[in-house]
Amino acid sequence: MYWKKVVTLCLCVLTPYLFLGFFNFPSADDFTYAVPMLQKGFWQAQVDWYTQWSGRFVSTAVLSVSPITFKSYVGYKLIGITTFSFLFGVCIWFLNSLTINLLDRKTSLGFSILVTTVFLSEMPSISEAFHWYAGVVNYTYAFIVFLLGIGLYLRVRKISIVNGLAQVHLEEKKWILAFMLSVISFLLAGFNETLVLVWLYFIFAIEIFFAKKMKRIDAALLFPFFVGLLSFYFVYKAPGNAVRSSQFQGNHDVLFTLFRPLGLFFEIFIRYLKIPLLLFLWLLIPEIEKVKGKVPTGFYTKQTRWLTLFFFLSLVFLFLAPAHWAIGGAPPRRAMNILCFIYVLFTLCMYCQWIWAKNGQFLSFYQRLPNWLGRNTQVVLLLLSFFVVSNHGVAWADLLFRARDYALQQQERIDVLESANPNSEIVFEPLRQRPETLFFSELEKDPTDWINQSVAGFYRVRWVRIR
Repeated sequence: MYWKKVVTLCLCVLTPYLFLGFFNFPSADDFTYAVPMLQKGFWQAQVDWYTQWSGRFVSTAVLSVSPITFKSYVGYKLIGITTFSFLFGVCIWFLNSLTINLLDRKTSLGFSILVTTVFLSEMPSISEAFHWYAGVVNYTYAFIVFLLGIGLYLRVRKISIVNGLAQVHLEEKKWILAFMLSVISFLLAGFNETLVLVWLYFIFAIEIFFAKKMKRIDAALLFPFFVGLLSFYFVYKAPGNAVRSSQFQGNHDVLFTLFRPLGLFFEIFIRYLKIPLLLFLWLLIPEIEKVKGKVPTGFYTKQTRWLTLFFFLSLVFLFLAPAHWAIGGAPPRRAMNILCFIYVLFTLCMYCQWIWAKNGQFLSFYQRLPNWLGRNTQVVLLLLSFFVVSNHGVAWADLLFRARDYALQQQERIDVLESANPNSEIVFEPLRQRPETLFFSELEKDPTDWINQSVAGFYRVRWVRIR
């Protein structure tokens, strides 16, 4: 009953994300991808993107047929709502796949909802994750496919504990699994080249684990691995990548690529270790102790803990290095959303290992505080932290105080643009409200700016700017 109340509170905290999308409007890249599609047709637009900007062949295809291409503003508003729902559901399904052998069904579901709520509270950019179509396609959709792939593998490769040792059934649905994971490898490469590298690294790590522990490999992973490599090569060799990378200074610096991600890791560790996550980890101590008997002892030995840390560090490096190579700096915030989830997941994993290795020391320390503070009070503190120092409080403020005025002014702009004649030169007042959880790139004063030109080209006016 205690945890049921906690989960109910978390679901209430997330309510704004189901409504903010109704106040969302297209901007920037939405028009940039729509104009070539309308002028040249779908296939020629894909050729142009591949040769002149990016090799992400799946992303450019999906971006070209966005709702705004068909002037469906209602469809564009639904993007944020459906994307949030899909990501929330897939995160829960993935976490449930991880814990299904440790927890009963209801407890696993509640735990998954809690972790997802904490992750969303920490996410670097809610607006780019749910309400900007280019960010949604290149990163959020890619991440959803990534979690689906790992969750599918965990579901099919059933894990059982026998005499304190983990047993994995490799023969089960081998070729069906190989086909489905190959499709995921192909899609991931076409969505996001960095995430497919992380995907391939996971496959490689699993094969190394099986080769060492079980003296064999998982044949179902071989074909997906080569499909992912081939698809990545197709993306990497796109002529448009050279055009795109020329826009950035300091790229293709080997030393910078090798060493800068290591320093950024420590910055990320401090930045993401926020109050909601700390309170959540504290509340979990007794629950973590309860499942210790179901975990193989080899999972929390000193050697395994160091291997977990090494795997986490190498994963972070693999995620950060491509951005430093391609753009000469850290990835954008929409990419860091994915790294934030990896951070929360591995922090929780290493935290569990640490508690189990200490043989009840954490639990004895934890029990002193609840006697004085009370568990319900701790939950109230977690709830308050969601509202005060996380994305959830900002989302509520946007929904209640900023989103409506923002949407009204945006609709006024669209009405003017749609009724204007082709020779119009339109000047808008700057936006009065800018909700943080909704994405919008404001027009510039210079009508030749690429954002202004994209908007003018889409609505077929001479030029547009702000006052």
